[in-house]
Amino acid sequence: MTGLSFELIKKYYNLCKPEEPLEPGNARYAPIDERGPSGHSPRGRNWVDHLARQVELSDTPVLLRFTGLSGSGKSTELKRLMKALGESGPDGPHLLCVYIDAEKEVDLYNTVDVPDILMNLVFAAERQVLVAEDKNPDDALKSGYLTRIWDWLSKTEVGAEQVNVSGGMPGVADVGITLALKTQPSFREQVRRAATRHIDTFLRNVREAFTQMEARAKQQGYSGMLLVFDSFEKLSGTSANWREVLDSAERLFDANEPCLRLPVHVLYTIPPALAFRLHLPDNNFMPMIKLRDRNGDECKDGLAAARELVRRRIPDDHLRDLLGPGVERIIEQVILSTGGYPRELVRVLRTLLRDAEPNATLGHEQIRRVLTEMDDSYRVLVHEQHFEWLAAVAVHKSFAAQDDDHHRDADAMFRNNVLLRYHNDALWFDIHPAVKKIPGVKAEIERLQSAADA
Repeated sequence: MTGLSFELIKKYYNLCKPEEPLEPGNARYAPIDERGPSGHSPRGRNWVDHLARQVELSDTPVLLRFTGLSGSGKSTELKRLMKALGESGPDGPHLLCVYIDAEKEVDLYNTVDVPDILMNLVFAAERQVLVAEDKNPDDALKSGYLTRIWDWLSKTEVGAEQVNVSGGMPGVADVGITLALKTQPSFREQVRRAATRHIDTFLRNVREAFTQMEARAKQQGYSGMLLVFDSFEKLSGTSANWREVLDSAERLFDANEPCLRLPVHVLYTIPPALAFRLHLPDNNFMPMIKLRDRNGDECKDGLAAARELVRRRIPDDHLRDLLGPGVERIIEQVILSTGGYPRELVRVLRTLLRDAEPNATLGHEQIRRVLTEMDDSYRVLVHEQHFEWLAAVAVHKSFAAQDDDHHRDADAMFRNNVLLRYHNDALWFDIHPAVKKIPGVKAEIERLQSAADA
């Protein structure tokens, strides 16, 4: 029998969720960073080991910045990092790991400042400490560290009686504080002003809270604490305020970075654009899966890793039923068409399953239509004024913004995965394969190559 039953199509369709980070131990996880057939890692290094080492080797609390293009697999690797650092014994330092999803806790469409971040970290950390103590995490809403910080702020100058943050219980420090920071701009601005005017006291209160929480964690057998502030790389603003929002993030991780350093280990994900704006020497930027090298030759290690990613979602025998004869040639074409972008590869698999008819192999026209749809989604992102400099990236494999307008365009291109970042022994860039097919970009690439050969 060829093709898949409706039940199998539905099963694999739901195993191919592009936005879903995988928990440690999930059978769909593909070990992309393991060394491949040629002995190289397709993303330059093992990222979990690389981040863990920076924590394990340091005698003092570290601040780590971690970024990468959206959908490159950061959250999945961060969850594995937390598992590795949370384990006890010779294979792990047994840290109490606290995960904060910025997408749920912070307004990522408006400017950000130090109090927004630190108050969320305090609240999340105490909840995790209470869990470790086998207590009710909701007790953090009653008389915990965030309550004390809020009481100090309100008595200092915010005025709890002026802002109802608790759904009918004015002045009660509960989850309404963090919710109000996200959803009420006027309240957020009040807190920021108060904390800024008394920044030394505010930071001292926050750091004392973390010192005490880490001591409580150690009483439960942990060696320390690690905070992981994930999804903050999705900070993007809107079309009207994106520059103001990115500028606020730049201040946060540049001039105000000392405020983000805590007496415990902390890792922040940051918008990819900041890695280019700030030229941070110790930034951890996870690249795409390298399917081709700088010369355009196929890389066995990257192709093998991407193929395993497919296999972990659709087993070989069922993939053969879905795609028919020549399955390996077809799936390699699909892999190469994504430029090594993991989320897009999973998305294409899901789309192929969506278009499959029960008990019928997908035809070549159906497969081509899916890939053409992907190409078309990139065409609308690239305008004529982008052709020349994108072609230059494709030919020279390097990128450097020339001015603010170029920065603005590049930020958008990185955010939409038009520009891709790779790593061999050194950093290099390329543009998405779909963008190379755009006639104007293709013509510019040919012109630059001819000039280089002349």
